[in-house]
This record gives sequence, C-alpha cells and structure tokens, in this order.
Amino acid sequence: METIKNFQSIEDCLAYIEYLENVNQQLSQKLDAKSQEITIKDKEIEYLKKQLKLREEFIIAQKYRLYGKKSEKWSEKDYQYSLLFNEIEDTIEESKKEFLEFTEVSSYKRKKKKQRKIKDLDIPVREIIHDPEENQVCNCGNKREEIGRETKDVLQVIPLEFYIDRHITIKRVCKKCSQNQKVEIVSGEPIKQFLPKSYASESLLAFLLVSKFNDGLPFYRMEKIFERYGIEIPRNTMCIWAQKTGIKLRRFYRLLVKEALKSSCIGIDETGLKVLENQRSSGSRNSYMWVMRTLSSENPMVIFYYRKSRSADFLKKVLKDYKNAVITDGFKSYESHLKELNITHAGCWAHARRNFIEAKKVSSRPDIEKMLYLIGKLYTIEEEIKTLSLEEKVSIRQDRSKKIIDEIHKLLKDQLPLQNRFTQSGKAYYYLFHQWEKLIRFLDNPSIPLDNNLVENAIRPFVIGRKNWLFSGTELGAQTSAILYTIIESAKLNQLDPYHYIKYLFEQLIDKKSDEELLKLLPHKIDKKEIENSFVKPG
Repeated sequence: METIKNFQSIEDCLAYIEYLENVNQQLSQKLDAKSQEITIKDKEIEYLKKQLKLREEFIIAQKYRLYGKKSEKWSEKDYQYSLLFNEIEDTIEESKKEFLEFTEVSSYKRKKKKQRKIKDLDIPVREIIHDPEENQVCNCGNKREEIGRETKDVLQVIPLEFYIDRHITIKRVCKKCSQNQKVEIVSGEPIKQFLPKSYASESLLAFLLVSKFNDGLPFYRMEKIFERYGIEIPRNTMCIWAQKTGIKLRRFYRLLVKEALKSSCIGIDETGLKVLENQRSSGSRNSYMWVMRTLSSENPMVIFYYRKSRSADFLKKVLKDYKNAVITDGFKSYESHLKELNITHAGCWAHARRNFIEAKKVSSRPDIEKMLYLIGKLYTIEEEIKTLSLEEKVSIRQDRSKKIIDEIHKLLKDQLPLQNRFTQSGKAYYYLFHQWEKLIRFLDNPSIPLDNNLVENAIRPFVIGRKNWLFSGTELGAQTSAILYTIIESAKLNQLDPYHYIKYLFEQLIDKKSDEELLKLLPHKIDKKEIENSFVKPG
C-alpha cells in the first residue's frame, strides 16, 4: 500500500481514496452478510429453545398422565393461590369463605359407606336351629326353659342353576266321532316365545345379554362358564340370538329415541369401535359409537348410535325436528353440522377446565391458578342451585355466575396475545377462546348444565365392555350392541334392575303390538310393581 509521502499528485490521492472506499464497501458487505447469518442463527436458536420447551412440557405432561393423579378435583392447599387475586366484589375474608365452600364440594372426601347388614337383605332365609335334644332336659329330669337366642347370619350362594321347561302339548280326538268319519283333533295352546324355534327362554336371553352388555362378559367366556355346568351353548349361537333380539327390538329402540328427543337438553359424545367387517387390507378401521343422553330429570335415557365414521352428519337427520339445547365438547364436526339446525349449541366447561389442569402440571403460573379458581367458583354455584327451580337457577346464574364469567373473559383477553398455541397453556387459552360463545350459553338457559360429564359417564359401561370383547365382528353386531346398550343403560338410569327389566320386556313383547302398548314399557314409564310381581323369588 502506498503512503502519502509517495503520492506525486492530487490524482494519486483521489485514486487512493477511491481504493479505500472500495475496500470499505467490500468490508461492509461482508459485515452485513455476517450480521444476517447471526440473525438467522439467533432465530434458529430461539426456535430450538421453543421446541425444547415444548418437548419438556410434553415429557412432563406424559409423566403426569402415566404416574400422576388422574383426578381433576382441587385440594385445600390450593386456597393459598386464591389470596393472590382480587375478587370481583368480595373481601379477602369473603373470598376465603367462598373458596372453602368450593373446596368442600370439589375436594370431596369419600365417606365410608355404611355396610348393609345381611339380615336386612330382601332375600330368602333358611333357619337352622342348633338345639340338641340332650340340652333340653336337665340331669334332674326337669325340662330346661329357653331364656334367649343368639343369631349368626351366614350368606350362602348357589351357582348357576339350569333346568328345562318341557312343554308337552296334548292332542285329543273323540274315537266315537272318528268311527263316524267326523274327526276333530283338539290340542292345548302351543308355547309362545320371544325367539320362536329356538331353545332360548326369555330368562336365558336376558341373562346372556345383561352379562355381556352390562357386566362386560364376552360370549366366549360365557361359553366356558356354561361348559363347567355341563351345558353346551356355542358362542356363535349366542351371537345369532343377540342379533335376532336386536332386530326384534328395533321398533322399541325407535320409540326410545323419539321419547329422548322430548328432552329440554341433550348431551352428545362419541368413542371409537373396531368392526372386523370394515377392516382394510392395511389394518383395522375404527368405526364410532355415538352416545346421546337426556339431561332433564323427566325422561332419563341414554341412546347409542353406531356409525362407520366420526362425522356428525347423521345428527342432521336424527335432530331434524329437535329445537331445544345440545351440549357437546369442542369437536369441530358438531359445530359445522348443528349450525344448520335451529338448535342452541352449548359448550362443556369440564373440557375447558381440563386443559388448564394439564397446563398447571407443566407450569404453575398465577394466571392458570386464577383461571382454575374462577372456573371452580362456577361449579360451586351450580352445586348450590342444582335442586332449585328453573326460574331460580336463571336468576342466580345472572346475578352471580355472570360476574365470574366476566372475570374469566377479562383474564382470557389479557393472556391470549401472550400465548404460544402449541404449549399446554396456549392450547387451554385458545380452546377457551374458540368455544367462548358456546360456553356462556348456560347463563340464559337453565336446562343447560355446566358440562357434559353425564354423557361421558354414560359412555363408560360401553368402554369397559369394549376392553373385554375388543371389537364387533359385523356391522349388524355393532348395531345390535347400540340397541341393547340403549335399553340396558336407560333401565339403569331409571333405577330398574337390568336383568328383571329385560326379562319382563321380552315376555311382554311376545304379545304387545301397538305403539301405545310399547310406550308403557319404556324404562321411564313402566310400572315397577309389575316387574316385581312378575319375578318369583326362589325359596
């Protein structure tokens, strides 16, 4: 590089300056390129940090699912968090009182169930007297008097007992008339059965179906149980009986559905079901069992529907004449299909709360604690008003619940812009945001409950049974399952013994023909005394 003392003229100086400007420009370009590289790397590092955080949250959440508590209830220690927040209109002491009331409900401590004494059971009793003859006469020859008794009850059980009803129809003819070629043959009335031309009685059918669809016993296990008693009933025979029963009960099932649609509010949910007949070459295919439960006390019923897909499109046909309220979770298929119907579509606060509980497991942030506390106060109010009239419920919801809803909405608006939708807390806030309009509809409609938990509970017997029998072999079998689960679970909701009700129903359906007669047999309309009188206790 030349120095200033070597410059011979101004032109040399200008050339040197131009040279330095070029060098500076090249260095600036290199610096800009490096700055861009650093910016890109910083973004990559930030992205990887977020991914690492998401992975950590996922791992923590999975550990909680595997090893943590499954309960969504609060404990009393959560009261400490309530003191961090300013309540809507309460002092700290009033907040403490309200919160303790809330925890008394949600942190329910199971009471030890008082065991019912054996002597109080309504079952046959066989008395066995222990009084030897040698104790009745004294050594002096005088008879000893009875001065008291000690009673000890021992519960006995008789395993399955089978017997055959052999129906013998006598045919008769008059020999005198037959000599005159006037033959008249008379006979007794032939036996009438729910399943003609089979050896299955109504009691056997009821036992088989209740054992499978209420107790979760697959037919192959019952086949083995019967073999121990020397009775051979192949499982495929049981399947045929069940399918024929389902076909004969379709009309009764449709009446049940029609009655359910008279309810002021209905909850809907779905769960998966494998049907072997629908298997693809690459593996099994999930069908779905949909559950619709009435949420009003006047006609408690559970309706099961079998469908090949998870689309809620079939609801447009089922609910086409229904104009009251429906409550569901946030599954998008509900919203898109129920929107076409003139139905009030409500959301489930249990699902909203569950997302915040999952977020609390990975991040104990004050806003999450406050959200859980506020949702808990909604449940406290609902517990207090559950026995009140519809008018009183609306009044209290508008007076007390709406203020809590406003506080939840304010917290939602403040926190939503700060959330990453892929984190646990982000999922909770975004679910609450998208479901908000449906979640607040309970305020104006007293028939709408706070959540859809009753429907989830109604699905549980089916899920327990599915764990035992795993799949349905055919679509007809799945449809039969839907019909039988509907009748059995609806009977249980109306405090009917499923075996006695099913047996009585089969006996009555032999002769019942008109819809008016069938309506009287529905679980919420039937006379319980008729069932009791039809069941003759042994002994």
